[in-house]
Amino acid sequence: MQIIWDVPDKAYAFLTSCVQMSDDFKGRVRMAYKNDTGWSFVLSELERIVQDPDPIKPRLPYEADDSLLYSIQPEGEYWLCIPNTIKEEIFEIAHGEGHLGFHRTK
Repeated sequence: MQIIWDVPDKAYAFLTSCVQMSDDFKGRVRMAYKNDTGWSFVLSELERIVQDPDPIKPRLPYEADDSLLYSIQPEGEYWLCIPNTIKEEIFEIAHGEGHLGFHRTK
């Protein structure tokens, strides 16, 4: 007996993780944003846009929630923006010592 798998050409499998952040971790991320020139600029721009009285506002692909910054992906997913100063800590939490490095994740 031969089994034929009818799998579409564009079938994908993804490994995902669901993570709940502790208040301590959220606080460390917020503090790290202050020292990260890129993410602190994005946060200040989001705040500036909110405060601007002009009814026509630019739309950035970022959103702040509870002072945490998220990148909005084209598919509508929200990805937490990680400051450079705590990237190693995040990768260690997520992958342990088995991760091949930041440069291999793209």
